[in-house]
Amino acid sequence: MAYEPLFRLASGGMAEVWVARQRGPGGFVRPVAYKRIHEHLREDPKYVAMALDEMRVMGLVQHPNVVTLFDVGLEDDGTPFLVMELVLGASLAHLLAGTTEPIPLAASIGILAEAAEGLHGAYHTRTPTGRPLHLVHRDVSPHNVLVGLDGRARLTDFGVAKFDGRTDKTGTGVARGKVAYMAPEQIMSEPVDHGTDLFALSTILWECLAGQRLFHGDTPLATIHNLLERDIPDLREVRSDVPAALAELVAEGLARDPDARPRSGRTYAARLRAAAEEAGHAPLEPDVIAELVREYGGERLREWVRRVEEAFDGTTTSVFFGPDGELVEAPPPAVIPRATGVTDATVVDLGARPRRPLPLAAIFVGTMVVSGLLVWALLRWTAEPAVEAAEAQSESESASESESASESESESESESGSASGSASASGSASESESESESASGSASGSASGSGSASRSGSGSASRSGSGSASAPTRPPDETAPDEAAPPAEETPLVPWGSGR
Repeated sequence: MAYEPLFRLASGGMAEVWVARQRGPGGFVRPVAYKRIHEHLREDPKYVAMALDEMRVMGLVQHPNVVTLFDVGLEDDGTPFLVMELVLGASLAHLLAGTTEPIPLAASIGILAEAAEGLHGAYHTRTPTGRPLHLVHRDVSPHNVLVGLDGRARLTDFGVAKFDGRTDKTGTGVARGKVAYMAPEQIMSEPVDHGTDLFALSTILWECLAGQRLFHGDTPLATIHNLLERDIPDLREVRSDVPAALAELVAEGLARDPDARPRSGRTYAARLRAAAEEAGHAPLEPDVIAELVREYGGERLREWVRRVEEAFDGTTTSVFFGPDGELVEAPPPAVIPRATGVTDATVVDLGARPRRPLPLAAIFVGTMVVSGLLVWALLRWTAEPAVEAAEAQSESESASESESASESESESESESGSASGSASASGSASESESESESASGSASGSASGSGSASRSGSGSASRSGSGSASAPTRPPDETAPDEAAPPAEETPLVPWGSGR
């Protein structure tokens, strides 16, 4: 599969989230949320370890009120990324900013009750072998409570969560989370538990019902002072239509003593719903909450929906929202290939099968092939003259060797003829000497025999001498003419592009 980022959805202190298009075989396509660390933090081992811990814990949490993790992986530079379900809607912080009035009581109760259920499910998450994780979110805030257009609330962002087996340990004197929603023990770096998250949830509920901030100050120090020392106003003094049982539950959740708070998110959610029903405020149906999200989400949410719908027609451009909420054009990151993750949920109507543009990988491969052919042709064109010269030189040396062999054969024939003439002359001399000996034995032919021997001897000597002188003597170290000459060394071919 491949993830194609489309536009940036949100950006926090540690990471950014993009709306991405996931493609798969058989025309499979769906929108997903693609989360990765900010570029300037990717070399920091601490933030990389936090991202890896978030992968591990989100892969174990399975609850309808917690954002589902689909896939994880590493980008080409080693940066971890998470692929999660896309909750197309708005965060609770966005909804609060989209109105000057308090969110309707029934809607607030419905959203926060589901968030409490999600906290309960997360805290009681176990490993595949059944070992409890004792997971504490530590960053429950309006920004991390998402409300989708399906009317369902979900918790997200477990980047600073505490759980058994976490590799990135929080140092002494270090508090992680948003100060305005931290419990006192979290501010003081004391042990935290499930009640710590319920304190943060009660703070959010108080603000949703009152329509104003509870602990927020002009500076972080002022916020911490308010959280530790300021008297918490009774919710009914701020909003008179709040049921007494609901105000009591919120007050218990905001107790500075951890032991005085509710100990279970599921119990907290049940008490929320019961208090609303006693006052005649039954929790709203999901469809009603979805309409409220559309209304409070404003132009920003409508733009998100439009761009996600366009993504399936291949017409989406890459944008993100600036610090003031304005749309800003921006190039998306490169397509990241992955090969895992299938879900049974689809956030938007996929419509017709999208047009498949030519993949960038195919364009790159084609360009490389064409470039290689051009380089090959150029090298061959420049190397041909050198190859032809080498072949001509080889042919010339072969011709010279043939001529030398012919001359050697002619000299051999001449020497053979001279040797035959010498042997013939020696035979004639032997015959003459026999005749001379026979003649000297006869008394009547002594004088003529001597003369005959003398003539024959001199003539034989003369012929033999002349015949022997015509054959030249070969030095002992000279190679015989009829022996095969060693082959000439072959000239190697000049390789293409060698410059020789």
